Amino acid sequence: MNYGGAHISNEIQGESFRKLVVGENIKWRDTIYYRYYEYPGEHKVKRHYGIRTDCYKLIYFYYDSALKWELYDLEKDPSEMNNIYDDPMYLEVKKQMHRSLKAIRIKYKDVLNNSFM
Repeated sequence: MNYGGAHISNEIQGESFRKLVVGENIKWRDTIYYRYYEYPGEHKVKRHYGIRTDCYKLIYFYYDSALKWELYDLEKDPSEMNNIYDDPMYLEVKKQMHRSLKAIRIKYKDVLNNSFM
């Protein structure tokens, strides 16, 4: 049970943040994974998935897009205006973000579209 008394299905991939809200000191994730698949939709954002940390965001456009990868330094560019994916200064960050993306997609069993792995 969680807030509202609802039973949490084993199929739910998210994690409850209830313990955080009440102030318990627990280990919490440092990376989030998301998938945006409702194109064309209201916002007209191409289908993609990605991960986000406090400092960086890596995005992969997997369908109908000429631009495949984007990487943003969220500390220097919080509005995500400057794609640094091909910037050699961020090579190690890019490698680490790719490792994290691969691991989290495996964790959540979202590996049907694994052409980049």
